[in-house]
Amino acid sequence: MADNDHTYNIIRFDSLDSTNRYTVDNADTLADRDIVAAEIQTAGKGRFDRVWVSDIPDNISMSIVLKPKGDPQTLPVANLTQFAAVCICRLLKRYGQTPMIKWPNDVKVGGKKISGILTRTVFSGMSLKAIAVGIGINVNQTQSLLDSLTQPATSFNILCGQHIDRDKLMTELLDIFFADYDAFMTAGFAYIRDEYISQCSSLHRELTVHTMSGDQSGFAADIDETGALVLETASGVKHLTEGES
Repeated sequence: MADNDHTYNIIRFDSLDSTNRYTVDNADTLADRDIVAAEIQTAGKGRFDRVWVSDIPDNISMSIVLKPKGDPQTLPVANLTQFAAVCICRLLKRYGQTPMIKWPNDVKVGGKKISGILTRTVFSGMSLKAIAVGIGINVNQTQSLLDSLTQPATSFNILCGQHIDRDKLMTELLDIFFADYDAFMTAGFAYIRDEYISQCSSLHRELTVHTMSGDQSGFAADIDETGALVLETASGVKHLTEGES
């Protein structure tokens, strides 16, 4: 079933193993601004292959399909997770919350995770075929399930004290995302840098960042104009473009 809108098209599934995996596997047939949404996601993954629990209905499990025109070397593809995090923060503020971003892209409220974002790119040779911006948001989770997770987590319904209309919330988020998407893709990370920094909980403190090449420890001084974390370490200043704080 598809919901038609001026800027995007939602394709709904009762169950998928992963909306990102479906998007990658079907990149040829999916269109720009298609939204792949699953009622239940059975094998959702976060960063570093962590499991994202989304096997109960009434939460948001979706991938935004993007097929931007232009040179992938100059497009801010690597910053789309950060752009999505800022959009989710804007949504949470509408609901009276004070969200923070743990660099690069975990969204938390009161130190508890409410949303995770994972972006995957599909190339055909050197040309960019599609981008999947996978977004998971806890909307109507039970407290008992949240308590069973390995890290502190929360949900919209618990923060707001009432059941949340998941489809309305998803539409609000997509409207926020696409209202600024074109401007962001033109201007790059600079377009959201100030807003991102103002909500980044990882800055101005000692930090250990887990990267693919090992841990890096130091003082988190800034987020540079490319979205990289500026870490002042004993061996000099590092600009980290990937990792988890």
